[in-house]
Amino acid sequence: MENIQYLGWAALVIYLIAPLCRIPRNTMKITTIGECFNILLYTLSMQWVGALSITLNTIRAVCAIYASDKVLRYAMIASLSLVWGATLYYLKFPYDILIAFAATSIAFSQKNRDNFYAYRSFVILSQILWIMHSYLTGMHTMMVTCAIMAAVHLVTVSYYAYKAYRNTGTFNISASQ
Repeated sequence: MENIQYLGWAALVIYLIAPLCRIPRNTMKITTIGECFNILLYTLSMQWVGALSITLNTIRAVCAIYASDKVLRYAMIASLSLVWGATLYYLKFPYDILIAFAATSIAFSQKNRDNFYAYRSFVILSQILWIMHSYLTGMHTMMVTCAIMAAVHLVTVSYYAYKAYRNTGTFNISASQ
């Protein structure tokens, strides 16, 4: 179990870079690479619901980056149905339900991929839910990764909001390009 934790640390390196992008679609492109490491981590740890959730999130992220809103909506419905169904079917511990709530939060972040503040807010909420689940399951690398991701997203929001306000007098991120 200890050796596979390095996959989580590899994902962390990628996740440190991703939130620094101002455009949420670019953030999703970079985090998709890190998701592949976490899929392996959860699969090798035999935590199937977590692996399924991350896999479906990665597929949904690709749809959010490249597909139309209509395709993304269908991908959201299908993937969230699968995640919630699998979570409820394989529910071993009450805290496993946190995975489904985190997946829902990420789905809403992807739906709001063109709204800087909404995207970041849903990502931060998802990371908080994953931190709680990772702590309870002993996935320490995932816990640290999620804590750092939440912090970096929060700092990114603060930085770009400050920059926008300083340049335009509003918090509109797109106006501060």
